[in-house]
Amino acid sequence: MDRQSPKVSPGWLQPEKLIEFIDELRREHNYNIGVSQYIAAQELIIALSAKGEQLEEPQRLRSLLGPLLCSSPVEQEDFQRRFDQWVERMGFTVREAIPEDEKAQKFEQELKKIEKKWRWQRWVLLGIAVSITVVITNFLIQQFPLTTKSDKPVSLPTVTPVPSPNYNDLVFLQEWQTIMLLLMLVPLVTFLASRLWWSRRARQYLKRRTTRRQPEIQQVSISGLDEELFPSLLFLRIAQGLRRRILVPSNELNVDKTVEKTVGGGGWFAPVYGYHQVLPEYLVLIDGANYSDHQARFVKEMIAQLTHNEVLIRGYYFDGDPRVCFPITGKRLSSKLREIALKYSQHRLIVFSDTDVFFSSLTGEPEPWLNLFSSWPERAVLTPKPSEHWGYQELELSREFIVLPATNDGLIDLIRSIEYGKLPDVPSEKNRTPFPEALRVRGRRWIERDAPEPWLVADVLESLRRYLGKAGYYWLSACAVFPELHWNLTVYLGNRLQTDDGISLLQACRLTDLARLPWFRYGYMPDWLRSWLIYELPRQQEDEIRQLLRVFL
Repeated sequence: MDRQSPKVSPGWLQPEKLIEFIDELRREHNYNIGVSQYIAAQELIIALSAKGEQLEEPQRLRSLLGPLLCSSPVEQEDFQRRFDQWVERMGFTVREAIPEDEKAQKFEQELKKIEKKWRWQRWVLLGIAVSITVVITNFLIQQFPLTTKSDKPVSLPTVTPVPSPNYNDLVFLQEWQTIMLLLMLVPLVTFLASRLWWSRRARQYLKRRTTRRQPEIQQVSISGLDEELFPSLLFLRIAQGLRRRILVPSNELNVDKTVEKTVGGGGWFAPVYGYHQVLPEYLVLIDGANYSDHQARFVKEMIAQLTHNEVLIRGYYFDGDPRVCFPITGKRLSSKLREIALKYSQHRLIVFSDTDVFFSSLTGEPEPWLNLFSSWPERAVLTPKPSEHWGYQELELSREFIVLPATNDGLIDLIRSIEYGKLPDVPSEKNRTPFPEALRVRGRRWIERDAPEPWLVADVLESLRRYLGKAGYYWLSACAVFPELHWNLTVYLGNRLQTDDGISLLQACRLTDLARLPWFRYGYMPDWLRSWLIYELPRQQEDEIRQLLRVFL
């Protein structure tokens, strides 16, 4: 290969080398990279290969990998430098970054054309305004001639009488002038009205813009919604069940039984220790894709309600791989699952996660590290996956865990299974419309910036209508108006918007159904989908949503 050429051969990229580079970023440069980022990078390479892209320039791969592996603007800048160094270590030449790409140049040219056109339009409008002013002034002078009043008689010269003009001719002339005036006003009024309309529409459409500054995140709390999501009486009953005391071995001797056993053993001392009752403690592991994951936030709010009712809970987050966890409260210092097991092995373990994380994406078999959970004798997995899609994974996992839905009813069933020592029957959801297949199989595809084929989008949206129902689809469309997805805003819209029957969307449909969708799991909805959903909204509903957003913001 010619080392002097800036081009790279199509086969230059080796997946093993790429994985080593990602490992280097995570271990040596403290990038916050989890299993999901590794999988996303591999899926990216597969997708590019399927499209036939040769990746003849490393800059193309650098621009695609950066958003996947970086979590801040500082890391974005650092990643570009380290990526170039990595490519150079592999023996390839990296071109200098082009300050403006082809799209940016075309966009700048379009802006110049628009500016030039608008400058020409302003002169035309000025000419039309001057002409209309002259015509109106002349018209008013003819309609209302100036007359002078004087107390002194004025001697008028004798003039020869001329024949007076025909009255019909004067009327025709005035009507013609009026028509011409109106014809000249119509284009101007139409143009001004259209500009005002487009200006109003532009102000109504919120846009997502990029920035190099660190975002200023403000916590917005909404009071009065906990009762809708987590009924106090229901969670009080759940908390009572979770707080039910258990018997644990004690270091104190049971004197009566010790004497009885010693006498029965012929005098040989046989100590019998007693038991005492304690409150059970729980270790909760929550799978969260990112900070805006609605499913993880729902679980966090659920845990907060249980903690408020004096359930002893220690919580951790993990990103697709439970072997590395982060505490819910306090500093974001990672802890390995082995370390957590040494500290909290006496706790009851509850994992809120999809069952996919416990199985290999290559072989489909259970992960070899699954035996790390054997430290907890009582352990359960509460999954957001609809029960009608449960299959091999849930069946296989039920050999090691109690597997239940991640709902309020799932918590009640968990209490029963712990109390009676057997797995309760999971209620069937066969009568409900299943989760859209395209979103279940390839959820990440639907958060990409490039839209799928229009027929596929229409098909998936139709499946969403059936899955969510009329109220749920209205809720989804309402969330598309604002350019970002936030938990508080989603709950706020669900509580304020109502169905035709006057019932709030929060009561008409389940928030967990909405939180299962990939856009709410990853906290991002692409603009092409937002535009599609907003376009389908009736004008009255759209105006109501925008009014609520103005009040909220």
